[in-house]
Amino acid sequence: MGLITDLVPFLATDADGAAFTDDGSNAVAKTFATKENNTGRFYIPFDDTAEKGIVVEGKMPQGYDSNQDLKVDIEGWAADDAVTGGVDLHAALEAITVGSDTIDMEADESFDTENSGVGSVPATAGKPFKITVTMTNKDNIEAGDMFRLRVHRMTTSDDDNLSTNFNLHQMLLYQETA
Repeated sequence: MGLITDLVPFLATDADGAAFTDDGSNAVAKTFATKENNTGRFYIPFDDTAEKGIVVEGKMPQGYDSNQDLKVDIEGWAADDAVTGGVDLHAALEAITVGSDTIDMEADESFDTENSGVGSVPATAGKPFKITVTMTNKDNIEAGDMFRLRVHRMTTSDDDNLSTNFNLHQMLLYQETA
């Protein structure tokens, strides 16, 4: 692991109005994120039977170097029961360069191909764990670009066999140098 430069942190407390996606498509469902609170910790539950996720927006910092690896750390915990299993999370980026992109932001979207990351859950309910997704497909994002990051749980995957909620607590978009 090389030098890590934090670019954009997202916390569940920041998720007001972030839209759930109903599946791996770009379509946004009509339901919206409902953050919940447990002992003062906000989180967003990703159900084990329906493919749900969130979309967050940001602006890529000026210090971003597009030649470095871009990653997303997704941190949370398994809920409800002391279980074992895996969680399969997918992430996709949409980058928009103001002044040169021709996207119609009222009607179109341009998410790049999804990237995936799988993680094993600790056997004790409530214990935190992290899944890292390497953003190999990153929509040619550059410093200063507006972006949307879509993350969802792929419950239909053979790698996702956790029979309870995955509760998202925070995410960190960062670059890692060699």
